[in-house]
Amino acid sequence: EQVTNRSFDSYESYEYVHEAKDNLFKSYLPIQTGCNFNCTYCIVPAVKGREINHSPEKLHSKVDSLVKSGVREVTLLGQTINSYRWEKTRFADLLESLALRYPDTWFRFLTSHPVLFDLRIIDVMSRYDNLCPFIHIPAQSGSDKILKSMKRGYTVSKYLDLIATIRTKIPKVCISTDMICGFPGETEDDFNDSLDLMKKVRFETAFMFFYSERKNTVATAMLDSVPMEIRKKRLQQMIDLQMDLQSTIYQERLGDTVEVLVEGRARRGKDFLKARSTGNFPVFFEGGSDLVGTIQKVRLIHSSSHSFKAELVEREAINNV
Repeated sequence: EQVTNRSFDSYESYEYVHEAKDNLFKSYLPIQTGCNFNCTYCIVPAVKGREINHSPEKLHSKVDSLVKSGVREVTLLGQTINSYRWEKTRFADLLESLALRYPDTWFRFLTSHPVLFDLRIIDVMSRYDNLCPFIHIPAQSGSDKILKSMKRGYTVSKYLDLIATIRTKIPKVCISTDMICGFPGETEDDFNDSLDLMKKVRFETAFMFFYSERKNTVATAMLDSVPMEIRKKRLQQMIDLQMDLQSTIYQERLGDTVEVLVEGRARRGKDFLKARSTGNFPVFFEGGSDLVGTIQKVRLIHSSSHSFKAELVEREAINNV
């Protein structure tokens, strides 16, 4: 709602975008534009062109400016962000340089491609506390047949191996995904394979969609289109499963003490603040407005399928810029 209420030029590139006018301590920073992949459902390569990366020096300069303005959390953006490359600098190098240069700033990144998620990225994330243990790594489907038709470049087995490695190396990591159902040629068995993948991985969050045709993409010319009513039915099944999984996953985290960045006043609940954990969980707890924009430690005491209620454990020093 906040995004759609603002004016953006179609397919334009932005140096950085603050999350909202009342949340200036969180910002998004594009580090690349375009994409070198050609997933058959995706319009991005057609409208954005080939991948173009920004230099580390330029990115450091922008982060300098953001941090000086009071930003506490920066989300790096790229269509396949882990493909980032500038001369000898790879994405893992960029992450490490940011972690070292801005130790009091949280960093997240979107969106990772499974084919490009190398062990160095995992290693760097495991060594720096300000690199949030949250990874968005789209699976899209749990069927090898559909993944091949999508031109994703990996198999279900390889995806599961990657997830297992990430969970082993990064304790308490939270993993989110994109899932598409009703892609051309998807049978009931293919769809059930996607549900099975979700059960095996147990994503902390998921963005789920039924397939929607995009003009000038390869998939629009594919045969065996899935009827819209079946697409919508499968999507609801997928959402129901994810909500059940999330409810269980969130309950398992009760009692944990986590760091959160306080975003502002909660809409409901007197004296409650809304915050987000390093793992990207929504968290609500009682506290004063002076905590907005600060990083605090809280204990998770109650959960739903969407968020946590918490209590303040240790009031950190307030260092608003």
